[in-house]
Amino acid sequence: MDEKTRFDSFNFDTEITGALEKKGFEFCTEIQAQAIPVILETTKDVLGLAQTGTGKTAAFGLPLIQKIQVGNKFPKAIILAPTRELAIQVAEEIKSYLGKKRLHIMSVYGGTPITNHIRDLKAGCDIVVGTPGRVMDLIKRKSLRLAEIDYFVLDEADEMLNMGFIDDIETILAAANDTKRVFLFSATMPEGIKKITRKYMGDHEVIEIAKKKFNSDLIKQIYYKLRYSEKFDALTKIIDLEDFFYGIVFCKTRNDVDEVAQFLRKNKYQADAIHGDIAQNKREKILQNFRDQKLHILVATDVAARGIDVSNLSHVINFSIPQELETYVHRIGRTGRAGNKGTAITFIGPKEEWVVRKLERITNNSTIERGTLPTVADLAMSNANRVEKEIETIMSTGAHKKFQEMTTSLIEKFGPEGAVSALLHKMLHKEAIANPAHERMAAGGFGGGRDSRGGSRDRDSRGRDGGRFSRDSRGGNDRFGSRDRDSRGGDRFGSRDRDSRGSDRFGSRDGGNRFSRDGDRRDSRDRFSRDGDRRDSRGSDRFGSRDGGDRYGNKSNGGRPSISGDDVRLFIAKGTHDRITTDSLSKYVSEKSGSVRPKDVKLCGAFSFMTVSKDDSKKILKAFESEKSDNGRPVIEVAQ
Repeated sequence: MDEKTRFDSFNFDTEITGALEKKGFEFCTEIQAQAIPVILETTKDVLGLAQTGTGKTAAFGLPLIQKIQVGNKFPKAIILAPTRELAIQVAEEIKSYLGKKRLHIMSVYGGTPITNHIRDLKAGCDIVVGTPGRVMDLIKRKSLRLAEIDYFVLDEADEMLNMGFIDDIETILAAANDTKRVFLFSATMPEGIKKITRKYMGDHEVIEIAKKKFNSDLIKQIYYKLRYSEKFDALTKIIDLEDFFYGIVFCKTRNDVDEVAQFLRKNKYQADAIHGDIAQNKREKILQNFRDQKLHILVATDVAARGIDVSNLSHVINFSIPQELETYVHRIGRTGRAGNKGTAITFIGPKEEWVVRKLERITNNSTIERGTLPTVADLAMSNANRVEKEIETIMSTGAHKKFQEMTTSLIEKFGPEGAVSALLHKMLHKEAIANPAHERMAAGGFGGGRDSRGGSRDRDSRGRDGGRFSRDSRGGNDRFGSRDRDSRGGDRFGSRDRDSRGSDRFGSRDGGNRFSRDGDRRDSRDRFSRDGDRRDSRGSDRFGSRDGGDRYGNKSNGGRPSISGDDVRLFIAKGTHDRITTDSLSKYVSEKSGSVRPKDVKLCGAFSFMTVSKDDSKKILKAFESEKSDNGRPVIEVAQ
């Protein structure tokens, strides 16, 4: 079929046609043009192979709502999706095509009370969209009947297989009646998909849409070669350099997501995290805040980010390289949409430059430039340019006139250059003069202690003296809207209300049953949760015990190094005041010394303790012997 097939050529009900017109949908995508007539006009099953973002939901959703009659007691169609976000998105998209047609479509997923789903199913439902785990739970409770199912849809089937849902999918398929039609949509064709096709699909039409060539014209790709410990500071530099930053930061694991988001929030950036451990109602609130640009930085795993449909992202940052390099294309394809230009930034390790060559190949031999992190001068210039633009805006609105009398007085007293220079110094000095962490961490070490930086590096301590141009008090609109810190609890880009973050570290994790199979919260020992986010068992208290104690630890052993068996306790002259976390400290020490990850790390304000094996302690002490703290002592030594 021609790619320019019109929707009105399918003779949909007037309610559906009206809804499509209202949405401005006139022409079909390729997958829609080929799949819709097969589902509408034949009795065949469908195997659709097409990339994410090609319009698959409408390809099966439109014919389903055309063929299903209103008023069914039990579902006539079931659609399985890999994640909660995608299940919600699919259900909402299909609802948007209904117009005034009164079909009941509901989504079921973990992280919400199952009693709500049971109640809604009892009331009657025409189409169920759900994650395999919650669907299985409802079937076991005999609340979801599949005996009258006419249509069975597997959306993002390869993702469900990758997440370990194959057994659940087969169980659900087997529970449905034998006369059902099966519509399977997938981006790839792994062996598991072939098995399902052979076992559960009869006479079927294969519709394969060629992969679109990656268009690099709208996406500028940059990579930075960094040690893990340098990534955090690089991230803030990149954000600070931009006039406007609205993007997603991708991490491999949930722990990494939490660590990056907490680091950003602590340093006054408007950031939040989304992954499978966050309760569903909080997830939805976070996503809505992000869509509304009340939140400008979203830190996410790949699976949790599925279903996020935002067309105007300025940046995508790969804090971690994806496990599957093909995922890189999906990640960076979230920017550079709708004719807008975007920037995709990737952090690679010191020995991972080969990855860049592979990424260039899978993006049609595009060029990924090696970036140079902005210097202190670059950041200062960026701020100065931003101030100039803000002044132009203020002048154009006439808002400055109410300060005319004060301006005249200042000019008479200090002269034009003196008055403006002093105000600019007050405005920019604490904001764009060197953030000492940038220079210290870029040098690849812990160097420069807290004392040498002039106290805590928390941004709240960098200028509380008020004044119109003080970043902490100036109010008004800047690059990200109102930045009056008093009104937002210290967040750089906006509100830091914990309720809007959805991942209160010590709060309720009411994400459902720990053994739920569709991504509800699982035991932290489970390395791979079923919603695809890689688990990590590192989850100790990120900031460690706050009881601190003596700098050299417990002295009950008469001043000897605190060695228990084969373990050695090391003292580190750095702590949370230095903007390090348990994980970043562990990774940095391991990388530099070639040792294994430490057995235990406890962070305090100005120092930390780390427990390692005897052999590893020797490697660590050797690697750090040249690094000294402010008092001339080694930055790492055996605790006494």
